[in-house]
Amino acid sequence: MFDGPKVKLRKLTPLDPLAEKWISTDMVNFIKSTDPIISYYDNYPNFGTGWLGIVAKPSNQLIGRAGLLSRSDIFQPAELEIAYVVDEEHQNKGFAKEAAGLLLEYVRKNSHINRVFLGITPENGASIKIAESLGLKHEYSRPHFNRLHAYYWHRKSGTYNPEQFIN
Repeated sequence: MFDGPKVKLRKLTPLDPLAEKWISTDMVNFIKSTDPIISYYDNYPNFGTGWLGIVAKPSNQLIGRAGLLSRSDIFQPAELEIAYVVDEEHQNKGFAKEAAGLLLEYVRKNSHINRVFLGITPENGASIKIAESLGLKHEYSRPHFNRLHAYYWHRKSGTYNPEQFIN
């Protein structure tokens, strides 16, 4: 689906380790059934958001997940978040940054998506560096689930300030 020099993002399959666990955290797109992964991706085109696997090149090893997530639990109306998780043994090697960059490139190229954010806890210095290196701007910090989160945004011109819609 998305291809970069170090990683590619692709649909998860029932053969991927922990795929069902990873997908089940995306409650907007997850449909429980006898085969949750297939149901998830059947539903994916309806929303255009959700988790994809991060695959390292050239080993072709699944090392994490990334995606655009619809966050109606934070904003009304829902806003898109760039989200990613990389296995601990593969962190600090540029994989998360490249995965986030591929998703941001997709946002920039699609006229129907006007803005996207990263919600990051202040102690997550690695993700703050990723957000800043990709050109996202820190606009404000707010608690979410009793933890402070810094909100970094990429906006196309003429988009409204979502802070007024924060729950």
